[in-house]
Amino acid sequence: DPDHLHEELTRENNGHLCPVCSCAAAAARFERVVRAANGSMVATAVRIGVDVGGTNTDCVLLRNDTVISSAKAPTTADVTEGITHAVRRAMASAGVMCEEVGAIMIGTTHFVNAVVERKHLSKVAVLRLAGPATRSISPFCTFPAELRREVEGGAWFLNGGFEMNGADAIEELDEAEVRAACREVRARGLTAVVVVGVFSPINGAQEDRVAELVRSELGADRVQVTVSHGLAGLGLLQRENACILNASLLALSRKTLDGFDGALRALGLACPFYLTQNDGTLMSSESARALPVLTFASGPTNSMRGAAFLSGLKDAVVCDIGGTTCDVGCLVQGFPRQAAAEVSVGGVRTSFRMPQVHSVGLGGGSLVRPRADGSVTLGPDSVGFELLTRARVFGGDELTVTDVAVAHCIGRGAIGTHPLTGPRAVPAKVVDAAMQEVRRIVEGAVDAVKLSADDVDVIIVGGGSVILPSAVLVADSADAADAADTGSGLRGCARVIRPAHHDVANAVGAAIAQISGSVDRVVMLHETCTREDATGAAKADAVAKAVAAGATAETVEVVELDTLPIPYLGNALRVKVKVVGDVAISAPAGVAAGPSAKATCEAMADVGGAATTAAAAVAAGLPPPVDASSGGAEENKGGGTSAAGGGEEAWVEPVPVFEADTGYWLVSERDLEMIALGAGILGTGGGGSPYLGKLRAQEELRNGRRIRVANPALHLRPNDLCAPVGYMGAPTVLEEKLPGGDESRAAMAALAPLIANGGGEGVGGKQQTKKKEEREEEEEEEEGGCGVGFILCCEVGGSNSMEPMVVGARSGLPVLDADGMGR
Repeated sequence: DPDHLHEELTRENNGHLCPVCSCAAAAARFERVVRAANGSMVATAVRIGVDVGGTNTDCVLLRNDTVISSAKAPTTADVTEGITHAVRRAMASAGVMCEEVGAIMIGTTHFVNAVVERKHLSKVAVLRLAGPATRSISPFCTFPAELRREVEGGAWFLNGGFEMNGADAIEELDEAEVRAACREVRARGLTAVVVVGVFSPINGAQEDRVAELVRSELGADRVQVTVSHGLAGLGLLQRENACILNASLLALSRKTLDGFDGALRALGLACPFYLTQNDGTLMSSESARALPVLTFASGPTNSMRGAAFLSGLKDAVVCDIGGTTCDVGCLVQGFPRQAAAEVSVGGVRTSFRMPQVHSVGLGGGSLVRPRADGSVTLGPDSVGFELLTRARVFGGDELTVTDVAVAHCIGRGAIGTHPLTGPRAVPAKVVDAAMQEVRRIVEGAVDAVKLSADDVDVIIVGGGSVILPSAVLVADSADAADAADTGSGLRGCARVIRPAHHDVANAVGAAIAQISGSVDRVVMLHETCTREDATGAAKADAVAKAVAAGATAETVEVVELDTLPIPYLGNALRVKVKVVGDVAISAPAGVAAGPSAKATCEAMADVGGAATTAAAAVAAGLPPPVDASSGGAEENKGGGTSAAGGGEEAWVEPVPVFEADTGYWLVSERDLEMIALGAGILGTGGGGSPYLGKLRAQEELRNGRRIRVANPALHLRPNDLCAPVGYMGAPTVLEEKLPGGDESRAAMAALAPLIANGGGEGVGGKQQTKKKEEREEEEEEEEGGCGVGFILCCEVGGSNSMEPMVVGARSGLPVLDADGMGR
């Protein structure tokens, strides 16, 4: 008897009735549970997907890959209240009881918002294990100034680190030195510590040992430690940056995840919950407590995966229009196209793989401003989650794109609570101009992500997609895969499809997400370890990681496999493997008794976060969370808006500055940015990245040194000595084992006796007639003297392109505008 069962379960749960259903409706809902218990039907657990955006919190329920219910609730400042309301509404609508829910998947921008806003961040101590290496580039040096002030707690260079093979130590770990550093960390009152060692992704033993020492010295219950080999792959600086951001968020992560857990328990849900990651896969709530940084770009990934699922299209462009931004990306075989370049988050360069998303400041809450000439501007600022109180159709005074869309009579008349009449009326000219601007911005955003001039299919999703005129749609709430190819009303678009449940595509993407496992390692091949052996072992380890994280073993499959020989190192092979599998969802787990929703919300009240939109960051002059060219997101999905409704930063022609008495070009930091960009192009994909050298050269300028560039036609004399400088070896190694900073200077000092003994003209063409003792004394006083007149670039393409700038700054010698390869 279902009614009797309801009473029994209520008694078993200490009197806590299901907070979703009522007793009167319980019988039909429990009938499924009764039948499953009797074996007359197979119980399929419901998956709940939740996405916390800047305007709304969306929720969907899936059973057998079918959306059975969806709901929206306004995002609240405490986050958890919005989740509670959305989940409660969706479950009540579908008649689903708590016992039927197998897992909850949550996508949140809570942590990336903290970085963008520079709020709720902890100061971080960095212990770098590298011996004499890497000292040319210090931790925190690439952080924007305002973010650096918030998170920099100090950095310690310690003995340790490994060579590329992971077996030979650069220097052995000095535990006494580590303990001394811990005492200094304690004296500064720091509780977030990062441990990063050279080539630790290949051998993390030193990092793990240092983490043990840190916990022992500072107290395991007091300090939170992030070890780098558990977070990212090769590339020391980017991995270190990611660890610093992660460590700065750990206190917030613990508080936020406790809030999520409390909200779900207040709903009576005892099932496990997961958070979606940057690559669209899931991580357990316990993993998220330790690695919150991996959730940064989950928003755009969820939206694109949800769009593919709802439309049935595997290759298309996705436009996710929210309350603040329109985020556009490409689907390739059902997954987001990844950004080719390294992605910056909050102005910090990281090694994360994130979807390539182009973000523009257009959403349902974007403010509309008429101009005197009859045109209008849209955004980039938005009313965000305050749309329901500030927009005209909801009784407010602000003119938003939603107001314009309703006035345009695009079949969305049900939106709003107040008619657009009287003082709220929108002039027809403003409506027409605004809708033309909406079309122009969307067309431009689609064109920005296309790889060819051919027309492409476009999937429109997001709660703000109602602002797009229905006239441009080929399919609306229909099976997009079967939609006729009749063309669309948008330039450059073949079919424009808005699938069913388009307004909650992000939550759908969270609900269908899978568990992943990945391996990124360098292997030395030999007779007993072939390429096949290396890839087989990497696959097995990746599968084991996925299963340990909660994947069903029989569903795990390889989705990425790369084997990359490392240049100049013969038998060295970099192996990268990624596998995914379905979440191992068990049968219903029962009802959980927990704290009240009110208590949970009060605990979260001071966390803030998701209610602040990306437009607020722009208005405050803060960098967007993801560079628009390489990764972005919807309203608080880790993406930023462009400065003016889809436009780009205005180009300002650089004006070179020349030294008055010599005519040398005085290089600025902006000059270095452009030189590095050009050098990367001239490297044609080889020779490594100029990025690290650019950082070192910029640091020289910030330290008061000058970089001067000489014109060969004007400044070079026939017998002047030029010193070509550069590194030999594998760029992969250099990007992990960063230079110590003294290599080139030491090399020039070593050459000084040879140059001196050989005679010839020296600096400025003067004869070197001084005694050997005098020359040696001057060489000790001035770095790089040794009779050299100019520094010469060995190769202007790749990582060696910037080394002459560093040496020129250190030695005071001008850099010749030429290179040894004639480029």
